[in-house]
Amino acid sequence: MANIREFYDSKVNALWPKLLPALTPVEASRAALKLYQHVFGGACPYPVVLTSGRNHSYIRGGKLRVNPEKGWSELIHGLSHSFFRRQKNYDKPHSERHALLERSMIGYVFYSGWLNGRLKDKPK
Repeated sequence: MANIREFYDSKVNALWPKLLPALTPVEASRAALKLYQHVFGGACPYPVVLTSGRNHSYIRGGKLRVNPEKGWSELIHGLSHSFFRRQKNYDKPHSERHALLERSMIGYVFYSGWLNGRLKDKPK
């Protein structure tokens, strides 16, 4: 492996399309809960809290914090760090095992059709 940045760009970041739809607060909240269930196989025990600005998406203080302003790729990347640690993986961040987890999460987003708006509220 040449360097960690090249590895991560080729194995993970290259999966995302060039243009991603905007992420709404509703989508971010729903996606975070569903991704938790996808990774851990059970309901998320943490309440979802919306955040903004420079804050990233992660689990801290018994809350699942999500920042929809940062978009889809940052939501998945931030959550992958928290989920990776909670899986008791002691590899460094951005290791090969972390990349596999993040790839799995990205694949789930694509497979579930979330980029096509499937998590948005239905019009009344």
